[in-house]
Amino acid sequence: SYYEMVHALSPQDRWVFWIN
Repeated sequence: SYYEMVHALSPQDRWVFWIN
């Protein structure tokens, strides 16, 4: 989700949250 994406610890994590 968007919330998860913007609160991830790294750009890589943000992409993982976005895709999943």
